[in-house]
Amino acid sequence: MKRAFISILLFFWGLHIAFPMLYYSYYGFFTIYSNISSPEALQKAFWMNTATIFGTVAVLIALPDKKEKIQPIYYSLTSLFYLVFLYSLIYLISIKGFTGILSGAAKGTVFGYLNKFVDMGVIFLVIIGYQKNKYSIITMLLLFLIITTVFGSRSCIIAIILSTMIIFPMFTNYSIYKNKIYIFIIIFTALSPLMFYYGTLSRGINVDRNLLSRQIVGRISSLELSMIPINCKDNNISGCNLDMFYEKYNPVRQILQSIDTMYPGNIWVTDVLPSQYYRVAFLGWNEEKAKSFYTSMNMTLPVYFYMYTNETIASILSIITLVCYYLVWMRFRKNIYIFLGMILTLYFMLQYFDFVMLYYQFFIYILTIATVQLFINVKKYLVMISKTR
Repeated sequence: MKRAFISILLFFWGLHIAFPMLYYSYYGFFTIYSNISSPEALQKAFWMNTATIFGTVAVLIALPDKKEKIQPIYYSLTSLFYLVFLYSLIYLISIKGFTGILSGAAKGTVFGYLNKFVDMGVIFLVIIGYQKNKYSIITMLLLFLIITTVFGSRSCIIAIILSTMIIFPMFTNYSIYKNKIYIFIIIFTALSPLMFYYGTLSRGINVDRNLLSRQIVGRISSLELSMIPINCKDNNISGCNLDMFYEKYNPVRQILQSIDTMYPGNIWVTDVLPSQYYRVAFLGWNEEKAKSFYTSMNMTLPVYFYMYTNETIASILSIITLVCYYLVWMRFRKNIYIFLGMILTLYFMLQYFDFVMLYYQFFIYILTIATVQLFINVKKYLVMISKTR
């Protein structure tokens, strides 16, 4: 289990930190989110994230591990996966695709409520890991790939690699399907630039094919989005509004806003996600404009701590956070809700730090696992009823 946790840390570092830095070193630095360029802030972002990852790995190596594989415990869940796939298609058609998602077409609707209970990636992982019956993993992978790409995701292949190559090996089922998974990953990794291109077009964004590699690297990189806040703090350049950052990203405010995600309406904080204000705090956007347009722009965990401290303390706090996260995850490894919810949330925690978004994502994972359990209980009840007739 420790191996999976460490693998996620290293995968994140390699893909989002090391690879972009190598690309910048060879081809020169470029930006896709702004015209801000600060070599000093870029280097600081690289080394803080690197120190955090390898510092955490060093501590984890010394901590206890549980090496037993997780056994399957459920029967016949694949029908739920196909039902959710059909539901997702109906949802997309009803809101007119990804542009409808961005415009908030589902807010306040039945779809907006139901979507919290049917995360397809979670259902996929529960089935491949916990189902005893044989299943067609290639069919499910293809359907998952299709629906996430149509939803406008440009990183579907990353989600598949995390699920099948890093998390899935913790389960005994992995040995049965690993050869098929390898073939699938090789083929679709090669096709991933095309999927990125289509995913971008589905968002209504035109992409210059000659600059496609730069767009992909720019989107993969966590360095530019980490460089911008660091540059604001260090140099307080024009367009920075750090007061907005400290107001909207305030830890206490984020905790209260996270609590509000658990029920309809708002008691503590009536506002959009803190990450919506990234462009206001660091790029000079108008507040109302930023609130009207969704963004996934955000800084990594050590950069968030850096905004309150310095490089060394930020890295240490990040290491402590990730180590504590691991210890809690191991403590509740037999609880499917917490176990799956935390390991799936870990990658998002590394990639961006908006606690409200992270908690909301974790909450959706919990609700989806509850949906799986409800599906199992309903099936058992129906079988029991049919036998009594």
